[in-house]
This record gives sequence, structure tokens and C-alpha cells, in this order.
Amino acid sequence: MNRFSSLDRKLLRDLVHMRGQALAVGVIIACGVGILIMALGALQSLQQSREIYYEHYRFAGVFADVKRAPERLASEIRQIDGVQQVETRISRIVTLDIARLEEPANSQLGSIPDDEAPILNAYSCTRAVGRT
Repeated sequence: MNRFSSLDRKLLRDLVHMRGQALAVGVIIACGVGILIMALGALQSLQQSREIYYEHYRFAGVFADVKRAPERLASEIRQIDGVQQVETRISRIVTLDIARLEEPANSQLGSIPDDEAPILNAYSCTRAVGRT
């Protein structure tokens, strides 16, 4: 008894004749799967890095910008369910004129407590090393 039907034999014959095209399609599929795996790995790495950074510097989950607010408002915000920590600060967006940049740069400046480290959004100061 014949294991292959005439259609199966024709399929194999056509595949042998188009082996270059079949190989190219296989390589393209393998490349696509490889790119997908690399992208998912990069995404997972970025998410993990963000979580570590947020935890290490106690980065706040929610920010609220107001023009003027009394300090007593902080105690009212602490009473909201789900709020773990509240810290008030002064923050401003400023334009910086930096010599090596063609256009002015924007920066956000934030106040820090006088007597202790901030509870939320800790800072890290580094010195840029390079040509001046």
C-alpha cells in the first residue's frame, strides 16, 4: 500500500523545486521569532529597571501640580484611602542656556528639605566627566 497520495507526491516535488524560496521563508520566520523574543526580553528588562529605580529613589506614583495650595492640604490628602506618603515641594520648569547646546534646554527644578533627605523622589547628584 502506498503511503503517499498523488497530491502528497506533487507537494513534495514542488517543494523540492522551490527549496530556495522555502528556505528564505523559513529564515524570515526564524528572524521574526528571534526579534519577538529579543523585544520581549528588552521590555521585561526595562520594566524591571524601572521598578528598581522607583523603589531605590522612592519615586512617587502620583503627582499633583497646583499654583497655590496651603500646607494644611497635605494632611487632608494623607486621609485619602490608598495614599501611603505625602510630601509637598515647590517645583518649576525653567529654560537653561547651555554653552554646548544649539537650543536652550528645559529642566524641572524641585525643592528639597533643609534638614533631612526627602521622603519621596530622592535625588542623585553626579558629576559629568568629559571635555569642557
